[in-house]
Amino acid sequence: MAGTIVSRLRRAPLPSTLRIVWVLIVLWLELGTYYWSTIDCIWPDEPLSGTNPAHVLLIADPQVLDENSYPDRGPILMALSQAVVDLQLRKAWRTALATRPDAVVFLGDMLDNGRAERGDTEYRKYVDKFNRMFSDTRGRKLPRYYIPGNHDVWLGGDDPLSQLARSRYQTYFGPLNSHATIGGHALVFIDAPHLVEDDATQRRAGVDIETSRWLPETLKELQTTIRLGSRTEDQPPRVVLFSHIPLWRDMNVDCGPNRERGTLREGRGFGYENTLSPAISRNLLDGFQPVVIFSGDDHDYYL
Repeated sequence: MAGTIVSRLRRAPLPSTLRIVWVLIVLWLELGTYYWSTIDCIWPDEPLSGTNPAHVLLIADPQVLDENSYPDRGPILMALSQAVVDLQLRKAWRTALATRPDAVVFLGDMLDNGRAERGDTEYRKYVDKFNRMFSDTRGRKLPRYYIPGNHDVWLGGDDPLSQLARSRYQTYFGPLNSHATIGGHALVFIDAPHLVEDDATQRRAGVDIETSRWLPETLKELQTTIRLGSRTEDQPPRVVLFSHIPLWRDMNVDCGPNRERGTLREGRGFGYENTLSPAISRNLLDGFQPVVIFSGDDHDYYL
C-alpha cells in the first residue's frame, strides 16, 4: 500500500506539468510569436538634415472578410473562418501598434469583398468592421492613408458596379489618387487598378504609351503639385511611390532572400493583374522618380 501511494505521488505532478507546458505553448502560439516577430523591427532612424524621423507602418492586403467572401462555404464554416481571420488580424495589428508608428499606410485590399454588389447600409457596416478592427487602442489619432486594391474596387471593366465600388471607396476611404508629405518625403498614392484599365483603353485607342510617356491627368496633376511644392524647399522631396499592383519587372529577377516561392510574373485574370505593364511602369518611374516603391497584392516578399 505504501509503495502504491508513493508511486501515485510521484506521478501526480506530471499532469500538472503537462498542463503548464500546454498553456505556455498556447500562449506562445497565440501571442508570443507575434511579438517575437517584431523584435528585429527596429526603426532605421538615420538622421536627415532639417527633419525629424517619421515612422510609417505599412499594411498590405488585410482583406477583412464578410459573410460572402467564400460562397462555397456553408454558414457555419464561413462564420468560423471569419472568427479565426478576424482574431489573427486583431493580434497582428495590436502587435504592430507596439512599434509606435507615426502614420499608417494601407496598401490596398482593405476589404476582401469590397467590390461586391450590396446595399449602402451593408457596405457601411462592412467598413465599420474594418475600422473597429484597426482602431488605435492607444487613443491617438493616428494618420491613415489608403490606396485602392482590386478587392476594394473592380478591375477590368467600366460597368455601373465598378463605378459604384469606386464611389463608395472614395466616400469611406478617401481619394483614389493622392499625396502627403511626411518626414521630408513626398508620399504618392496611386489608383493602380484604374491605371490598368486606362492603360488598356489607351492602347485600344491607338495611343503609343511608350513614346508618349502617357499617364492619366490625375497623376500628371500630382506630379505638378509635387514639383511646385519643391520650389519652396532647399532640395526636391524624396518621392515614395505606393501602388497596390507591383510595377513590372523581369520575371527572372531575384525577389530577395525572404521570397517564399517563385518570382513576380506577369499575368492576369478575372478581376486581377499581377503587374502593371512595362510602359506604364517606366512612365511612373520617369515621371515621379521615386527613391523607393512599395506595393501589395502578391502576398509574398519581393525586393
